Amino acid sequence: MAVSSAVSIDMSIDRAEQFGCTTMQTFVSSPMIWKVKSLGEREARAFAEKARAKGISPTVIHMPYLANFASPNKAIYERSKETLRLNIERCNQIGADYLVLHLGSDMGQGKDQGIQRVVDAVSECIDKTEGKLLLENQAGSANSVGSDLKDLHTIYEGIASKRAGYCIDTCHAFAAGYDIRKGEVMERMSGEIDLGQAHVIHVNDSKFDLGSGRDRHARLGEGYIGIDGFRSFIGFGEMRRKALILETPTDRESDEPIAEVNKLRELASGR
Repeated sequence: MAVSSAVSIDMSIDRAEQFGCTTMQTFVSSPMIWKVKSLGEREARAFAEKARAKGISPTVIHMPYLANFASPNKAIYERSKETLRLNIERCNQIGADYLVLHLGSDMGQGKDQGIQRVVDAVSECIDKTEGKLLLENQAGSANSVGSDLKDLHTIYEGIASKRAGYCIDTCHAFAAGYDIRKGEVMERMSGEIDLGQAHVIHVNDSKFDLGSGRDRHARLGEGYIGIDGFRSFIGFGEMRRKALILETPTDRESDEPIAEVNKLRELASGR
């Protein structure tokens, strides 16, 4: 489950345990600002020690949403690379397993050029990571890079590093026109990218129907994908053995997150 890292990042491990999680995702700083806060050695060590003690594995960090690695704007592009470098440093510091990247938008300046900018930016930074950088598929909004899995594959091949992999977001795939409820579509997806390199799955239902191009998450089973759709998706190949992360809204004052985690656990067990 995606959990807050407010106050201190090691507390995200406590929240994950509270929700009954065995894996988790968080941010190393606010997802909506450029500044990446420093981490004290004690806080970083506490994160790693708690993760081991509580059996939370793998640990996943998500990049801030402002980064745009496909941008033709030089200032945004350079700032995105610097933010990536800082996030890699923080991930190395806390021993995180994966760092997930939204690839961004070409801003209408051409998909091929946007793809090459992503390849160049990630290639410049990836050797600094001790974990893996995961390329996340996009929802299909105008000018976004990586909604088509074939384009995601092109980026992956261009980076040409064992440190690269994929993060598949179910809502994004559905919004981009992949009907993940159907086995034949999953077969097509597995022909477009190597699903064996998809180490993290964002398990999000969709508030809008197939091909909407809109990234709006619904609670598990309450959207257009539905429980049967997720049962089919998670039952495909090795999906249930991936790190399954819920990104739906949570209310820490209720037991709703726990119920949703339990629902996903049942799906992953084949029930």
